[in-house]
Amino acid sequence: MLKTKWTVADVLAESPCLSPDEIRCYFGDNETLTIQQILALPALRNGYKVWMACRVNAVPSDVYARWQAVILTRAITAFALPEPSTHDWAICWLDGTDRTCKTAARAARVAGATWAAGAAWWAAEAAGAAGAAGAAWWAVQAAGAAGAAEATEAARAAEQHQQVRDLRQLLDSV
Repeated sequence: MLKTKWTVADVLAESPCLSPDEIRCYFGDNETLTIQQILALPALRNGYKVWMACRVNAVPSDVYARWQAVILTRAITAFALPEPSTHDWAICWLDGTDRTCKTAARAARVAGATWAAGAAWWAAEAAGAAGAAGAAWWAVQAAGAAGAAEATEAARAAEQHQQVRDLRQLLDSV
């Protein structure tokens, strides 16, 4: 059942990394917040917003599936499409002709220890209904894989920001 409103106690029940006082601070005078309100909190880091959105029943299942596809499309385009060993699979995944777990897992095995393999593994997990949480985490890690520490953190932050923007747009369209 979709959770339309969250209380401080509801969030604490999910075992967040934030302290109860921090969560209460984000809630301010509000007894409850919707996921849209949580995503719009300017002071809350995007990583926490993504974490919250990935809780069970935080967003409608159809929106969650579309969000997962958006994240995976971005990751597959950036990492699997340019990689020769996963290029053909990436084309089939991107055009929708083959999004099966079996072919995604095969592409991941062929790619070995590359970011393309990570994209393929998360696509396989998604085909098996593991969800956007893993895809979101992987995309953030991949986005920050190369470069100096500042550039890495900036790339991760940019990916998390984009994930929040994507989800807000999807929720607004429902």
